[in-house]
Amino acid sequence: MSTGVLVLDRSMRLLAANAAAQSVLGAKAAEVGRPLSDAAGSAPGLAPIVRACLEQGRGISREVIESRAGDGRVGHLGVAVSPAIGLDGRTTGALVLMTDLTEIRELQSATRLRETLAEVGRLSAGIAHEFRNALATILGYARMLEKQEDRGCAVPPARSCARWTRCVRRWTSSSSMPAARALARELDVGDLVRSCAAAAPEGISVEVAGEFTTVRGDERLLRRAFGNLLQNAADAAAEAGKLVTVRIEGSLSAEGRTLRIDVEDDGPGIPPERRAQVFVPFFTTRTRGTGLGLALVQRTIVDLGGSIEVGRAREEGPRSASDFQV
Repeated sequence: MSTGVLVLDRSMRLLAANAAAQSVLGAKAAEVGRPLSDAAGSAPGLAPIVRACLEQGRGISREVIESRAGDGRVGHLGVAVSPAIGLDGRTTGALVLMTDLTEIRELQSATRLRETLAEVGRLSAGIAHEFRNALATILGYARMLEKQEDRGCAVPPARSCARWTRCVRRWTSSSSMPAARALARELDVGDLVRSCAAAAPEGISVEVAGEFTTVRGDERLLRRAFGNLLQNAADAAAEAGKLVTVRIEGSLSAEGRTLRIDVEDDGPGIPPERRAQVFVPFFTTRTRGTGLGLALVQRTIVDLGGSIEVGRAREEGPRSASDFQV
């Protein structure tokens, strides 16, 4: 059975657990005789639901709780609990059914994110078009002023307009680019990552480790995504005034369907309160940053059917992890 089944007595001790339940909770945790509070350590929301079922003597269904795997990743379980009623009408225990909804939830979340990014792209393209027209007008007047005697006063606005014109052009081109999946082909991620590491900008040292595999993807867009991550580390290194080490490590899931790539550095890091904003277009903590690099990385990875997130910081630098479905 793909559904996890637990049988519990009145005191919430395990009487039986099938293989699927042991896979969810851990074979050792789901040993017969253990209290549910111990067995369900990876899913702390399970025990309160079972307790409520036993106390109220009625079934509880369609509950969704979080579970945490050994590597710290959060999953979701669909739970249904039914009381076991004795001949005397008293509740003698409970039957628990658990279904792993993690993949379904991730697919739903990825679909919503792709739709949101597509809508943001359409909206921003229109705004950027008007913004670019205004910049062109300002830049035209600035260049006219350059021809006058007092040329120095026109140089700063001209440079600023030219810089933001390039920024807007970069964003509009990415917003209107074809879907990454349409240009996808089989490529060796390990070779691609090592090539990006060899071409890394100054100020950083890149280490590549772990195992990689082939995925379907657009090589040009993936090179740009990893290049943006490395450039981000190089910019942080320049501001910190020290050499930053970046480590790119690949790992395959047990069933070989998912490739996880951890990209971490020992730079100054991202404050916890700002991590939720790092993929927001034009959000930046740097004086001369545009705030587009990570937004474009997210769009590329999501368009390819993967996901990217900022992990918990270690002693100094943050960690970002990208998951590709193989």
